[in-house]
Amino acid sequence: MICSLTKSEVLAYDASPLLDLAGAWTAMGSGIEDLFTRYRSTVAFSNGTHWTGAAADAAVARAESDLRASRTVAQTLTDLADQATQGYWSIDAPLRRARDAIATAEASGFTVDEYLTAHPRAVGPMTVAVRNAIVTHTQAITRAVADVITADTDVRNSLAGMRSGLIAGFTSADSVGSPEGGADGRALATDPSTLSPEALRRLVEAGRLDPQQVAALEAGAPVTISASHMEYMNTLLRGLDGKSPQEIEAILGALPPEAQRGLVNIMQISSHHDVTAGVTGDPEVPTTGGLAVLPAQMRASLTRKDLFVVGTKNTPGYPGSSAGGNSYSLNGVADNQAISRIVGMGERRYGMGTDLDHALMTATKTYLHGQVLAEQDPNSPSYTVDGRGRMRDESLTTGMIAALSSDTIAVNAAVADPQTGMQFVTDILTHRWDDDGRNAALMFTFADTEMRVENAGDPLDVIRATRAGDIMESVARATASDAAWKLMSAIPNTDGQSVGEVNPKLVHGLSLSMGEYLPDLVGTDEHPGFDVKSLERATLRGASNIIATLNTDPQAGEAINSRIMLTQLELERDFGQNPDANEKLITAGRLEGILDAGTTLATLDEYGHEAAADAYQRKYESVDQMLSLLSTAGGYVPFGEDATGLADATGATDAFKKLLIDPPPDTSPSPDGHGNQPHLNGDNSNTAIYNVLSGMGPLPPHVAAAGGDFVDPETGRIKPYTVIDTGENDATVLCRLEEMLKALAGEDAIDYYRTGYQKVNP
Repeated sequence: MICSLTKSEVLAYDASPLLDLAGAWTAMGSGIEDLFTRYRSTVAFSNGTHWTGAAADAAVARAESDLRASRTVAQTLTDLADQATQGYWSIDAPLRRARDAIATAEASGFTVDEYLTAHPRAVGPMTVAVRNAIVTHTQAITRAVADVITADTDVRNSLAGMRSGLIAGFTSADSVGSPEGGADGRALATDPSTLSPEALRRLVEAGRLDPQQVAALEAGAPVTISASHMEYMNTLLRGLDGKSPQEIEAILGALPPEAQRGLVNIMQISSHHDVTAGVTGDPEVPTTGGLAVLPAQMRASLTRKDLFVVGTKNTPGYPGSSAGGNSYSLNGVADNQAISRIVGMGERRYGMGTDLDHALMTATKTYLHGQVLAEQDPNSPSYTVDGRGRMRDESLTTGMIAALSSDTIAVNAAVADPQTGMQFVTDILTHRWDDDGRNAALMFTFADTEMRVENAGDPLDVIRATRAGDIMESVARATASDAAWKLMSAIPNTDGQSVGEVNPKLVHGLSLSMGEYLPDLVGTDEHPGFDVKSLERATLRGASNIIATLNTDPQAGEAINSRIMLTQLELERDFGQNPDANEKLITAGRLEGILDAGTTLATLDEYGHEAAADAYQRKYESVDQMLSLLSTAGGYVPFGEDATGLADATGATDAFKKLLIDPPPDTSPSPDGHGNQPHLNGDNSNTAIYNVLSGMGPLPPHVAAAGGDFVDPETGRIKPYTVIDTGENDATVLCRLEEMLKALAGEDAIDYYRTGYQKVNP
């Protein structure tokens, strides 16, 4: 970059090499395109005759693919030539001004020194006119030269900016093929340190797709790449056929980070069944991606038939074993763990539904099932991993699950598989994860925008929401039955521990995601993919079992319970805004019903006597979190504007909590002769009605008239709950609230909420 110019440099400056370069680049681009055009023509015609047949079609398709790639390179050169030409003219104009300014000064009786300053040639007094002329000529020269320097810098920067694109044009997979792929594959297999900078760049470029192609693959649509790209990836990976997964992992470890990611991306892209080269019949160019393109030993490790073998133990003495009983053998574990670490090195946007991820998921779920069978077998079975007897290792599949957790396509396929999906989810829930289920929870963790359709006109948005719903549906199905609850509440061989005690982080993660689907659980179908119509709907026992499972960990219970409360508040507010939407109030009642039933079930002890009290305590402790969610969501404050005044520095006060969830139940009675247990006080209809009315703002005159002194005459709103009720379930207060609700929505309105609640708790 030029920082300054002298007079001699200004007069000698020559920008014409930019035009020479532009001409050379243009000629090179035209020559490349012409060469490949003639190549395509030669392939299509043999001795002046049009060539036909399968081989001809493959050759022509390959030639056309190469021609398209050559045009891309030619266009890159043309763009570079255009930039050089524009650069010449951007420099030439100020350069001419600078030279003209020097010539004008010298023609006016001044000299210009090397530092571009004008001096009077004649000797004499320095008049004001002479001094002004010196300033004028010097400024004209230096300003023009400054413009030359700026233009020179801009041209250099723009050409430097295009340099990476030019390098990519000649090192991209579209411009290389079998020779480069073979050479790079051999170098990787023998000594990765011998790869040239150009070869490393090829790995990076071949491991890339454009954003539109990535989005198409995520949506399950086919993507066409050039034949050269597919050929390069195929021949490159053939060079690794003789290497085991662990050896390939070591090769990757020897590469710079960017090239390392590129090579893993190549494995993902080339193994995707929706990636096609648009060429058939060429032995060096696979028509589509798939497992067959992966290195041979990786493919063999993932697809071996003996990943998990169940037998009868005949050799006692393995750690933790005894004579007789079952034997469980996991095979190929070290290699497949290496593959999972390889997958983790790549960019996850390329690992969406690839055959590599699907195969690794199959191996992972197979190993996990073996782990769970061995853990829950009461007869101390023998247990071997890769032929070696060992104690059970809970971490064996943790890293494998972590590597795959972001591939929602592979996760969805695994949990929704009609033969093995439910067993897989059950295994995930009941396995004793060494990290409390933290990594497993990632499989079921979604952003709010992923679970909802934000833009119905965007197919990918709909697909993502449907996929998330389908995954969470599998969790609901796996935890809804009474048999599932029996298992989740007391996992075998854990001394009666529940899923929340064994895997608290997993259950907490599930609670955070399941909160989005609460209305669906009780019969309001809102989310695509989350289809639980087949669950028991008469009493919503299935939904209650799900809530019970999520309450087996206290933090998870607070998360789901507070979300239920928040959803109730939102539904009750919505009903107040639209009294014809009776399903809103019915759904709110059902939600409180499954909250009470689920928390009671989760806390039921051996005698059942303390269950109601413990369930109430769960609801009580969830209020703080519900209010936090409410404030985060920017929602209205329940129970009037002064509700915040009832909250102390650590959360809601006792008085406010009791207003929200009713007073605690009476636990003094013992179970009666029929085995009936003490239970929660029933539907909280007084506060539900109040919430409907308080969410409306100023009440309609006929509703306000029914409320009498419950309504603030200045604001037209219902008064704060603490003013109209002391916190007890006063029959007079409830009667007045019911009259107001009837005025708003009709005689049957209160029955909507109670019917919903009593569907779960008759």
